[in-house]
Amino acid sequence: MTSNNVFWPEAPAAMVLLQTVADEPAQPATLLDCYKRIRSATGNKFSSDHDFFSALCEAAALLANQLTYLMACTRNPFYDYNLEQVHARAIRAETVLASLGKREDVIAGAAEFIGILVALQSSGYRDYLGELFHSLELHNSDRGQFFTPNSISTLLGGMTMSTEEVRQRLYDCDDYIEVADGCGCGAGSMLLGALSHVSPLYHRNIFLTGVDIDPRCIHMCAVQFFAVPAPACFFHYDGLLLKPQSPYPVWANPSYFLQSMRLRAKRKHEREARSLSTAGGHVNQLRAILRANLGSF
Repeated sequence: MTSNNVFWPEAPAAMVLLQTVADEPAQPATLLDCYKRIRSATGNKFSSDHDFFSALCEAAALLANQLTYLMACTRNPFYDYNLEQVHARAIRAETVLASLGKREDVIAGAAEFIGILVALQSSGYRDYLGELFHSLELHNSDRGQFFTPNSISTLLGGMTMSTEEVRQRLYDCDDYIEVADGCGCGAGSMLLGALSHVSPLYHRNIFLTGVDIDPRCIHMCAVQFFAVPAPACFFHYDGLLLKPQSPYPVWANPSYFLQSMRLRAKRKHEREARSLSTAGGHVNQLRAILRANLGSF
């Protein structure tokens, strides 16, 4: 399969719009206003806010996935990409985008939504999508989900990332570490909290991994970590049994591809990568799943 038949024709324009929005100052209220505009444009297509929130997050995640592969292929066209997965998600996008309205308008709205998140994250890492989820009061009646508050994530992240081992490996040895939330990452609050305690100069050496059984959470992470400089992968898996919950369960951000290219040679000489992880023995299994789903790594 070639790359010519897997990329959306609207992707380049969506990237330009996303970058334009990301360059503008933003507040959490900006994200809420964007959400409400897109929700209003759908009219009566959705009977509940839960269904609309899920559809919007999936549409934005699918767009982020398109842009991720487009950016990675531009950077290294010879990398062994899993274009079959990109094609399958392009087909899925037809259904999701149609459910939200006119294709061009939905893609533009999703690009703006991601762009606002990029602008927000550039001023400090927080679980902005989790906060939006709670501000809409979706947590009270949908699956009993209550995402970890940012204050707790920041506290635990500081406890995890301020150890002597982390300082030595990141700052003294320019080594990489893996930080994983292996059983229910939600929208990625714990991972963002950990990342907030590390100098941006070293973010490229922190491989983030999240696992959740809820597809909406994985889509939220795919959107929220799109422009985070740390390489990140998210698994739509049962974190306890390590079983996939969808045909193509792995989502990665652009930094994953860029940094995996850089570290591929390093890993040839380090067969047993050291890890800092809450997932324990799952990390090596997750790495094997990554190779199968995203291409050579």
